Amino acid sequence: MRENDLRGIVPILQTPFTEDGTEIIYEDLEREIEACVLDGVSGAVLFGVATEFYMLADDECIKMIKTAVKAAKGRIPIFASITRDSTALAIRDAKTYRDLGVDGLMMFSPHFYQPSTQQLQEHIIKLANSTDLPFMIQYAPQNGGGIMTAESVKQIREEVKGTLFIKAEPQPAGPFITKLVEADIKPLGILCGNG
Repeated sequence: MRENDLRGIVPILQTPFTEDGTEIIYEDLEREIEACVLDGVSGAVLFGVATEFYMLADDECIKMIKTAVKAAKGRIPIFASITRDSTALAIRDAKTYRDLGVDGLMMFSPHFYQPSTQQLQEHIIKLANSTDLPFMIQYAPQNGGGIMTAESVKQIREEVKGTLFIKAEPQPAGPFITKLVEADIKPLGILCGNG
């Protein structure tokens, strides 16, 4: 997968919980994937805010990835989001998700303590280089994940070995995306979202 391979819509999948919120209905997740394929999306992502990642146990995340990868049957790429604040744990999750067959990784910035721009850069570079999978930075500074600049993204691009995307979600996203375009950071896939 290259930086220009993701175009159009790449939805964050919802977790289909039972009505009381205590169990996941994995058959409904399979139906969600099938709907994505039929609707012509470019890919799908697990463990975004809409997935309610903060309500999921590690074993549920693993089962959801297995279910999504199996249901997608290679028809759309499945990305798994890394939501850990610790770089060591994030790398462990990245390798686990890779071994489960995801097509790419996304990173939700550490948010328990807001990292400095330098700390965020270091976290991203280590995490992105921990596997050979395409990597997407979810940049949502309003959610406490630190501040990035076009210059910091350029430095990250220089040090990340593989395919790199950024899902730009500052409020508003337009000025930040304009700065990325003006900085002429290549190759870099730019997506927009509302995390």
